[in-house]
Amino acid sequence: MNLQRQHHKVNEIEQQPVYSMKEWIVLNSPQIMTILILYLAVLVNIGLVNFPYIDDITRQMSGVPNFGAHYSRWGSEIFSWIFQGSRHLTDQGITLFILSSLILTLTSSLALSYVYKEKIPWGAAIISVLIGINPWFLECLSFRFDGPFMALSILFGFTAFYWWNKPKWQLFIASILSVFMLCNTYQSSSGVFIIVALTLAYKEILDGRKLVKVMHKLLISALGFILGMGIYLIETKFNPNLSNRGETVQIASIGKMPQTIIQNIQAYYETITTDSAKIWLLMLGILIVVFAWYSLINTKLNYLFTLAFATSYLVVGAILSYGVLLVFAHPLVKTVGRYGGFGVWVFAALVGILSAQQLTDKKISRYVIQSFLVVFMYYQLAFGFGYASMLSAQKSAFEFQSQNLVADLKNVVTPEQNVLHVDHLFASPTILENAKRNYPILDKIVPSISSMYWPNQFWFNHYTQIDVYLDTKPVDFNTFVQQNPTAQLVAQNHYYDMYLLNKEIYVRMKK
Repeated sequence: MNLQRQHHKVNEIEQQPVYSMKEWIVLNSPQIMTILILYLAVLVNIGLVNFPYIDDITRQMSGVPNFGAHYSRWGSEIFSWIFQGSRHLTDQGITLFILSSLILTLTSSLALSYVYKEKIPWGAAIISVLIGINPWFLECLSFRFDGPFMALSILFGFTAFYWWNKPKWQLFIASILSVFMLCNTYQSSSGVFIIVALTLAYKEILDGRKLVKVMHKLLISALGFILGMGIYLIETKFNPNLSNRGETVQIASIGKMPQTIIQNIQAYYETITTDSAKIWLLMLGILIVVFAWYSLINTKLNYLFTLAFATSYLVVGAILSYGVLLVFAHPLVKTVGRYGGFGVWVFAALVGILSAQQLTDKKISRYVIQSFLVVFMYYQLAFGFGYASMLSAQKSAFEFQSQNLVADLKNVVTPEQNVLHVDHLFASPTILENAKRNYPILDKIVPSISSMYWPNQFWFNHYTQIDVYLDTKPVDFNTFVQQNPTAQLVAQNHYYDMYLLNKEIYVRMKK
């Protein structure tokens, strides 16, 4: 009897009127506004910290975009001119963070519209924010100048499927253009296109659509993906600077491709597991159970077939969410989270959006699932706010220790005496080190202020306005005094010892 009522309700829903996009937006305006508010709350908070995130510092100082020349992302280059109103970039405060919020709100709305033709459940609306507010993509959004374009890449991963139920040639052309634009804004988002296609196909299979027709759409999308990626690859051949990025852009040889793909899959999930908080992994585990329940409740297929399709969807989607980075010679996700690590979280958002569609008469089941999705997103939003706090603490630590160091440097630096040798820069604040115990990913997404890499050098010189050259050659300070008895101690405090030797400055950091 319950099964009959369930199928009767499915038939009722299928017979309900189809809304135009305008009517759909009006109907779901409370949910869409909530999505926008959540994105704004997290991203504006990050923007207000004013942390110069890696490439930001050079763009703040020079105003040169270099998205096209350095990264072969000409979409980002052109969009940056449009958003700035000039080819010379300047820091626009939180403007671009607001823009990222708007782009991601549109992305979440598109994702929801593909699944819900009428009223959006609140649980689905809330979990859709995971598309942008997830631990790995927050790193992308932290770039003051580049964040909106990385957000656009996610949007382009969804846009082609507006034509999913349109004539096949329209889906094909839309797929080519979407993938091409995705690559021209941020190539690491390639997995998003794949998992959206798989999600729509899976939903249609559960709805009882003919498998041949569903596979036909998938094939057209795949061909569009391959062609769009191929056109972009041809474009990169006209950019000689791209080869300077070394292993970051190196694709495995044909002979090593199978082994490379297996190694990348292993690295992908080892990294995600290692870098995630335990509560996130627990929530993902529960989400899989909820998704299985959704599949069995909503299916028009035999339960055995449903479980087989559900398992295939989860396994294939989880792997392909890494996108084309699967064929890269080196496991890039191990270096920084923004290299494809966010794909599996966008996939989790899509699984959550599907799972909110419970066509059962039992209200308690719907309430439990909706509540779980809200709790799932609570932990992600909490991390987003905490992440902004960690950036603020790191920035304050850098500035405070820079002030201390420059107070002594200004007494010894001259035009002829401006080479500074230091084994490392500054110590991270205790608050950040404590937070890493729960959130290991902070070690990757909060830039180190100890490292001597070029952003810290630019930041130090820019902040202190002192003309010094930071020599990165290693110095053994354990034996420095013994081996250089003529070295003159010119400053000593809790943080460092400063020496002069042969008109060069040596600083031994104590922390």
